[in-house]
Amino acid sequence: MTDAMIFLRMFLRYPAMLGSVWPSSSSLCSRLMRLADWNETRYVVEYGPGVGTITRHILERLRSDGMLIAIEKNPELVEYLRDRFGFGDSRLKIVHGSAADVRTILTQHGIGAADCIVSGVPFSLLPAREAQRILHQTRESLSPQGKLLIYQFSNAIEQRLRCHFKLEHSGREMWNFLPARTYVASLA
Repeated sequence: MTDAMIFLRMFLRYPAMLGSVWPSSSSLCSRLMRLADWNETRYVVEYGPGVGTITRHILERLRSDGMLIAIEKNPELVEYLRDRFGFGDSRLKIVHGSAADVRTILTQHGIGAADCIVSGVPFSLLPAREAQRILHQTRESLSPQGKLLIYQFSNAIEQRLRCHFKLEHSGREMWNFLPARTYVASLA
C-alpha cells in the first residue's frame, strides 16, 4: 500500500487527528525545508509525522550529528513509521506520544532544547486546552534561537502563535492538497 493510500485510510478513521486527506506535497515539504537553517539545526522535533513525508525531507537535510524526534499519537502510524524507516538511521527516534509532552520527551532523550520544531498538527481541530498546552510546551522546549515551523490548512493558529511567539514569517503553498499556510515563529 502506498503512503497516500495509508494516509487516506487513517484520515477516514481519524479525521481530527490528521486534518488532511492527503500527505504533504513535495512543494510544501520544500517550502518548509527552506524556512530552517540546516547548518545550525542539530535537534529537531516533528509533531504528527503521519506517514513520514516531511520526516524524510528533514532527514535528508539533518546534520550527521543531529537527532530527529518524531512524535506520533496514532499507534498504527507509529508502527508504519517504524516499518518504513526501520532502525537504519540512528538520528531518527520515533516516539508514540503527544506533542503536549514534548518537554518530557526531550528530557528522556537527553536533549535540553530543540533547535527546530516542525508541526502539522491540525490546531483548528484540537480542543482549545490541548492546543494551548502544546503551544506552551513548545515554547518551553525551543532553544533561544530555535524556530517553530508550522503548516496548517486554515489561519486559526495565527492569533495563538502571536500570543506565545514572535511570528517571523507567514506564507501560502498553493501546490498542496489542500493549499497550506506556513508559519515560522521564534521565542523573541
